[in-house]
Amino acid sequence: SKMIFETQDLFVKNTDDYTMYRIPGICVTPNDVVLAHTEARFGHGGDWDAIDIVMRRSFDNCKTWDKARKIVDHSDFGEGPIHNCNTIVDPINKVVHILFCFNYARAFYMQSADDGETFTQPVDITATFKAFRDEYDWGVIAIGLPNGIQLRESGRLVIPVWLSISKTTAHRPNRCATIYSDDAGVTWNRGEMIPDVVPNLNETDAVELEDGSVLLNMRNGVGVQRRV
Repeated sequence: SKMIFETQDLFVKNTDDYTMYRIPGICVTPNDVVLAHTEARFGHGGDWDAIDIVMRRSFDNCKTWDKARKIVDHSDFGEGPIHNCNTIVDPINKVVHILFCFNYARAFYMQSADDGETFTQPVDITATFKAFRDEYDWGVIAIGLPNGIQLRESGRLVIPVWLSISKTTAHRPNRCATIYSDDAGVTWNRGEMIPDVVPNLNETDAVELEDGSVLLNMRNGVGVQRRV
């Protein structure tokens, strides 16, 4: 039989007052609703320009989509971008967990129990990142991208993060780590930092292997391009 591959443009530049859309993510809720989200960027569309997070939903396995709507408004937080929006689908508690950052200096958590229709008020979880400071005195933080995972046995939520000791708008030099929650997102803890064998690793994906261990798939941003 012949495989049919179809595409749709869900977010198109220069629409809805946004210059461009970058850093997309997609997930399927426990009730089989598909959530597609992305950074909606103003100005020149750079990492440090004003950015909102917008979302579209599909209730028919991606055949049709609702209208894009803003789920995080940068103006609620101050001058700077909302960025690195990530989801963790939680079939145990029937929710979708959402983590994002503001201005590469603060991190927030919220969740949706109704398939992305509504969200809880964002909770500041920057203290989790401050726990890294004794080991790595970061000036820039980011989460993901674009998804975290829930471990099968324990239900633990795990999501990769990266931190940079840059005190400017640069993203390097940087290191990778994870943060995790054992109480369905109420509190978050820091994990161990990844050894700096290959420098400047970031934007990591996590996957749980058959034996219950977690594999991190990381990219490096300087020198020979490789996956780690």
